[in-house]
Amino acid sequence: LPFNSRRKRMSTLDELDGVLTLHVKGAPSILLPHCERALVDSAIRPLTREDRAHISDALLHFEREGYRVLLLAEKEWNEPIRDLDEHDEDNLIFVGMVAISDPARPEVKSTIDTLRRAGIDVKMITGDSPETAMSIARDVGLIPLDAPRSVVIEGAEIDAMLRMAQGQGARSGVDSLTPAQIDRINQAEIFSRVTPEHKVVILAAIQRAGHLVAMVGDGVNDAPAIKQANVGIAMVSGTELAKAVSKAVLTGSYEAIASAVQVGRTILHRARLYIHALLSTNGAEVGVFIVAAIVGLPTPLTAVQLLVINLLGDSWLSIALATEKAERDVMDKPPRPADEPVITPWMWFSIGLQSVVATIIMLIALALARDFTTAQGMIIDSPNALAVHHTAVFVAFMTQKIIRSAFTARSLRYSIFQIGVFTNRWSLIAAVITIGIAFLAIYVLPVGMTPLDSRLAAPLIAIGIIPPIVEEVVKLIRRMVER
Repeated sequence: LPFNSRRKRMSTLDELDGVLTLHVKGAPSILLPHCERALVDSAIRPLTREDRAHISDALLHFEREGYRVLLLAEKEWNEPIRDLDEHDEDNLIFVGMVAISDPARPEVKSTIDTLRRAGIDVKMITGDSPETAMSIARDVGLIPLDAPRSVVIEGAEIDAMLRMAQGQGARSGVDSLTPAQIDRINQAEIFSRVTPEHKVVILAAIQRAGHLVAMVGDGVNDAPAIKQANVGIAMVSGTELAKAVSKAVLTGSYEAIASAVQVGRTILHRARLYIHALLSTNGAEVGVFIVAAIVGLPTPLTAVQLLVINLLGDSWLSIALATEKAERDVMDKPPRPADEPVITPWMWFSIGLQSVVATIIMLIALALARDFTTAQGMIIDSPNALAVHHTAVFVAFMTQKIIRSAFTARSLRYSIFQIGVFTNRWSLIAAVITIGIAFLAIYVLPVGMTPLDSRLAAPLIAIGIIPPIVEEVVKLIRRMVER
């Protein structure tokens, strides 16, 4: 008779020296009630109440030490060989117990600490007894040494919850659980002596409470829960079924789970940096054209000059933002809400403000250039004057773009001095490349721009510093508000 999560035992009929014997092994709590006799000093005698108490005490001792315990039993077979059924497992002879040490991997404790620091709650779901589960949980730091028994929910308690609700006419499964029962499941740290069905109910209850759940497992019994989880993770050494229903396969140590969380948060961080920089600069480009059209000014930049900005200038700086390291407290923050958009309200505020400020400095640059060309006696709409106007807008825009992307836009929350001015060498390299492209566009490439007089160039560079300063002020305000 094979083992399964309901029976929690298995039996084989073996022949040795012409004698048939039924051998049974399984969970002590399940198998001991089926034992009526005991093998003691090579003699078989009735299993007394004192014997059962002694066995239970020994079992409790092993479980509290973190051992997994199997009970061994046998029975003489005096019938012809046939298919076994569960009735054959009655009136057994108690032979002994085997205590198996299966300590947690060394990295489990540090992984739990890292995940908890990141605001991720870690729970243990096991088929072991409550005592064994609590002992292991204490060893890995999942629960404190003085944790009460109430941190554990047994499968029998989950069955009682479901029966109580169904007895009152509720639907079956997790839908039948009351808010108090769902809260009880969410508050528990350990689930012991559970079946595959219990695991699904546990995960569904946690999800009903509004949480996203990741489940790590390796066996056939874990497959339904792995499938139920938002992120199902199978061990590479696990069964094919577990790996087939999972969304990820863990090929290394448990530390890879914490690393995956950090990588995911870093990717989101980099994506937000890129989106923030892209939308704020593009918003400024659109804004300056709209304002110029409304007030009747010539186009601030030509189409070719916009291509230089977007294709040559933006490319290198955007690539550099994609290499930005994770913020120093990336694993010290709670998970973001599941319904939180990629672009948060703070980001929209900052994007809008940066777009407006950059639009204003480009309009100021255009006004300064028009005044300068007029003072130099140029016709305001002549090709030479327009080249100066376009170059002035280009210089002011590229100044703020380079400073922001290489320095201040590398974090949406922390000051450039907190993350380090020179901590991303790729940003510095991208800034140098972009400056070189800007010089080529002004001095070499036939894109309708011209070298500027230093009397005009200096104030243009000065006003180009304003948007990065505004960005730093916005981040300071955000830190003060969040504090």
